[in-house]
Amino acid sequence: MHVQTEQGDTGAMRRHWQDRFVSLPYQYPLASQPLSHKLRRRFISMVTSHPNFHFIDDLYDTRIDHAIRTLHEKEHFDVVLVEYVFFSKALENFGTDVIKIIDTHDIFTDRYRIYEKAGMKPQWFSTAAKEEQKGLNRAAIILAIQEKDKHFFQTLCARQIITIGYLAPLMRSLRTRNDNKRILFIGSDNPINIEAVDYFLQSVFPAIRSAVPETELCLAGKVANSFPHIPGCMPIGEFDALDDAYSLSDIVINPARIGTGLSIKAIEAMGYSKALVSTRTGIRGIEDGEGNAFLVADSPELFAQYVIRLLDDREFLRNLTEGAYTYARNWNDRNLKELMNLFYKNGEHHDS
Repeated sequence: MHVQTEQGDTGAMRRHWQDRFVSLPYQYPLASQPLSHKLRRRFISMVTSHPNFHFIDDLYDTRIDHAIRTLHEKEHFDVVLVEYVFFSKALENFGTDVIKIIDTHDIFTDRYRIYEKAGMKPQWFSTAAKEEQKGLNRAAIILAIQEKDKHFFQTLCARQIITIGYLAPLMRSLRTRNDNKRILFIGSDNPINIEAVDYFLQSVFPAIRSAVPETELCLAGKVANSFPHIPGCMPIGEFDALDDAYSLSDIVINPARIGTGLSIKAIEAMGYSKALVSTRTGIRGIEDGEGNAFLVADSPELFAQYVIRLLDDREFLRNLTEGAYTYARNWNDRNLKELMNLFYKNGEHHDS
């Protein structure tokens, strides 16, 4: 069931899931909430100095409850998995005979602080520990995207918590020409990505262009819209397929300076056999691959040095791409094993 909280490729989802795909319209509920609720939110925000405070169910559209219950009456589900803790209220539509799972993706307790620390306006969803705890307790099983998140959730609830990270697409043979002098960044137009590219262009890219003047930075995804006229920068924009974007370069950068959860960008690039240069923030959750699967630069100078060497030293580039692919393949194997164990150990749903 896809609740249309944001634009997605509904056609592709329907082709994949066929008659098992259900799409529901979504209405942002905060605008229709009673004045008492809004005043309570505002009061808590002021008292706690939490500028972006939300109650755990603030984004949940209760209009979808009827459709969920109707579908359950038809299908009699054994397992229900909800994406994100702020949609956990959907689990209240099922009884104790159903295995209830929340795929958390991220920690939302005091999430606003990562933006404030970087001098940015808080974005999206942030809540208090008691509110996140309320959401987590609606499930029997919690999926954390990285070990750090798992340890935090263990402080909030006494549920079964399992770490299962993003499964990367694997593409070993996707390589460009030997004379390619392009580097690649892929991302949406969220503030974190825009800040990351701006940092790279201001603090790192000039040194790279000075050493290797023909170097080009390809920006794929909506982030390209924010940098239309920069020398040496190619704003490619959106792609229909990730393969097309990753075919542009053997070198991928992730200059993110703020973020939470697992760095999906990083593990995805490695799955495509790309040499990755990242800030330390950009490799959250996969720190054990440093040096063999990717390079971490703690300063703009080191970031530039790594990229320059990858542009000039094809053997160094080849070794790093091999290490990247191997890491991504082993990462997938570990996470698939955890995923299989989850269902084989809970209710014996061997045929699911």
